[in-house]
Amino acid sequence: MSTTRPLSIDDAPWSRFLLRALLSCAGGMMLDGFIFGTMAVTLSTASADLAVSAWWMGLISAGALIGIFIGGPISGWAADRFGRQKLFTCNLLVFLATCAAQLGANSAESLLAARIAIGVAIGVEYAVSTTLLAEFSPRTSRGAMLSSLQAFWLIGYAIGYFAAYALQHAGVPWRWILASSAVVALLVLVSRLGTPESPRWLASKGELQKARAIVKRHYGAEYDVHDLTLEKGAPVKYSVLFGPRFRTRTAFATIFWTCQITCAFALLLFLPMIFTALDIAGGIVADVVINAVTVLGGAIGVYLCWRLPRRPLVIWSFVLMAIFMLIMAGYQFVPGWFTLAAFALFMLTINAASNLEFVYPAEMFPTEVRSSAVGVAAASARTGSVISAFALPSLLNSLGAAGTLLILAGVCACGALASALWAPETRNLSLLESSAVTSGTPAALAATPLSATADDGTA
Repeated sequence: MSTTRPLSIDDAPWSRFLLRALLSCAGGMMLDGFIFGTMAVTLSTASADLAVSAWWMGLISAGALIGIFIGGPISGWAADRFGRQKLFTCNLLVFLATCAAQLGANSAESLLAARIAIGVAIGVEYAVSTTLLAEFSPRTSRGAMLSSLQAFWLIGYAIGYFAAYALQHAGVPWRWILASSAVVALLVLVSRLGTPESPRWLASKGELQKARAIVKRHYGAEYDVHDLTLEKGAPVKYSVLFGPRFRTRTAFATIFWTCQITCAFALLLFLPMIFTALDIAGGIVADVVINAVTVLGGAIGVYLCWRLPRRPLVIWSFVLMAIFMLIMAGYQFVPGWFTLAAFALFMLTINAASNLEFVYPAEMFPTEVRSSAVGVAAASARTGSVISAFALPSLLNSLGAAGTLLILAGVCACGALASALWAPETRNLSLLESSAVTSGTPAALAATPLSATADDGTA
């Protein structure tokens, strides 16, 4: 009598369940982008109303980024130890409370506290949503699904930016504009009700019956957890991310993400300042064009992550960004339209390549430490964001636009070097295979429980 081997969820086709999982995860990223978009418009108004110094203005703008540095690593560890689903849903309650708390911000200190608390929730979102979506996704569609998170972030930013612009011109107080993100949080919360636990996490903890029930309910009766059992192992310590087996992957994840986000936040957060320094006419028309190019870049990035190998994509995107930065640095010698074109091409490139921020960290590490790794990478990358928020005005004042852009070109070069040294190729691999130590490591090693090979990280 012949028997049919059960199918793996890594080979599952597109389904309504995967669509719902994508939209519920992407909703959190849209909320994140919306929060930053509204702050980009209202920051100067809020600072004037609260009569704060330029230093405080920079600190408030970086408040959410500081919170991410706190929330990412802690929630990543918690999600690996206690599960993804509860954090995934309950985090939206934190968003609701902290976004609404901005209505009571009557001082610089209270607004900063609210922004840091929002940042903690964003850090949870990065560590948990990215991990959960990666663990739900089949191998062939995982790149497109994960990379779309960045595209939704960009859409959320654009919506928040222009909604805040319209509300501000309609006379709506800045506190209400910032607190409007609570409405978005409520909608995302509703979309997440009923989301199941990750079957990969359950299998890694030995909860095979629960994992099997979720797989058969949401993927089909012909699917099972036979391959997921290979990830089961003893608990491991957080420090394994910095041990011999994974330290180069941890370094790559943090460096490439930090380099990308340093340049992206420097140019997005202080867009009007950049336009003034480069002698480019600003205004709402320029804002519409730049945001349209930004969203277009994110959409192109989804397609590229689906169709192209990861490694050349990350390396050559850094090379192109460095070239565009060098062109912009010579703005005094070229017409303004040429500088604006270079700026738009840079934004197109970086927003396409930034999609990899949600792809690589979730693919390079096994289930036992996946969420922790994503949290560490996100937190480290926000260090670059905070540095940009504080350093860019000073650099523009002391070095001018050309000198500042040359430094940012050097940041892109560092990203290209780190990618060339350490970026693995993970496209179309199962999560067991993609978590191998190097791109050429046999899948058998990837399938070996982490606790069986990493003697420096076992509990």
